[in-house]
Amino acid sequence: MLGDLPKSYYFPMAKGISILEEYAGESKDFDLLAAEVKRLLTTLLADRPVQIHSTETRVKSKESLERKLAREPRKYQQLRDVTDVCEARYLFIHR
Repeated sequence: MLGDLPKSYYFPMAKGISILEEYAGESKDFDLLAAEVKRLLTTLLADRPVQIHSTETRVKSKESLERKLAREPRKYQQLRDVTDVCEARYLFIHR
């Protein structure tokens, strides 16, 4: 797959690491962030007159990130440009 992506996704950029290296170094932090976002949102919604059907948090997998980078090879210069690395989804019951 290396041939499909720009070298900056695998090789050092201006700050010294590639997007995928940056992701690998921060993936545990994203796991912690997802758990904390879920905890905070659930706490904030507990006092509201809403009924939560389900909650889901996730961190984008390395393979999914590689596919995303391959689809739009010029769009991302650094990891912060990828806006869906960590995601929370809440489904509510509306009556």
